[in-house]
Amino acid sequence: MRVSVMLSRKEAVVATAEATFRLSLFENESTNFNARLVDFAVWLCLPVAMRLGEDLHVEGIGSRETCHNAGELSRTWESWLPGRFSAVQVSFDHYSSATPDQESNKNVCLYSGGLDSTYTALKLKQSRLDPYLLTVFGMDYKLGDSDRFRKLIEKTSNFADRNFPARVFLESNAYEVYRKYRINIDGGHFTHIFALMAAAFALSESFDSVFIAADGRLDQQFIMHPWGSNSATNPWFSDGHMQLKTHGDDALRADKVAALAGNSEAMSAVTVCMDYDSRPHNCGVCSKCRRTKLMFIAITGQVPPIFNN
Repeated sequence: MRVSVMLSRKEAVVATAEATFRLSLFENESTNFNARLVDFAVWLCLPVAMRLGEDLHVEGIGSRETCHNAGELSRTWESWLPGRFSAVQVSFDHYSSATPDQESNKNVCLYSGGLDSTYTALKLKQSRLDPYLLTVFGMDYKLGDSDRFRKLIEKTSNFADRNFPARVFLESNAYEVYRKYRINIDGGHFTHIFALMAAAFALSESFDSVFIAADGRLDQQFIMHPWGSNSATNPWFSDGHMQLKTHGDDALRADKVAALAGNSEAMSAVTVCMDYDSRPHNCGVCSKCRRTKLMFIAITGQVPPIFNN
């Protein structure tokens, strides 16, 4: 599979013979896409290459570390789901040291407004890491549903703007492309980690680390398996400079509820609802809202006023 990349300050187009991925930064963003490194295209196209069993060559400059790590990642998924995914080799036209002239000393945290990502963002702030927040449009909220996404921005703005240096908003059509290849299976979701990593590594010249919230405590991840974001494969997302770090795999969801319960700014931002028509607000009656209510009752003795019902 040969992949071409066109990069500008605010837009990236990654094309194969059969599909075109598009990433774009929102207008007025102070952060820009990479000027030269295209390692992000590997993470974007890797699940398609694994699904088709085709080696991946990206036109442009990338690191040897990315090639090695992507190969190891694909071998892991082949061992977990043989017949569905295949190990592949990755290469670039040219190779560059992934180490920049100087460290940026900046971190970015993937932030959806969910309970897990809100917990991670808050904990990183309390650790004085002060991450930028990166939110990707086109995943939890479908492309074209800009009104609902705008409401998410409004709901989370007080928490985000008062506690973090800046927010970065990025639009991606990755999910639309992945659906064509039927990469996910019933009960197992894989594509979200690749879409998120492509978004984050398209900014790798601006940041040193990217943080993602664990979807479950380490022992619970075995119950969820196979799942795209996990503490076994997440460390492979590295180009030798920028590294994905999984946060919170030592905490239960109830532990996260306890940590957020006393923070009114964080609580006002949290969105947990499974009912798409209610998002970003919490309907209060779907199964996920009810489970979250029970956790709050168990931890605090009451239900917080963040549910419509």
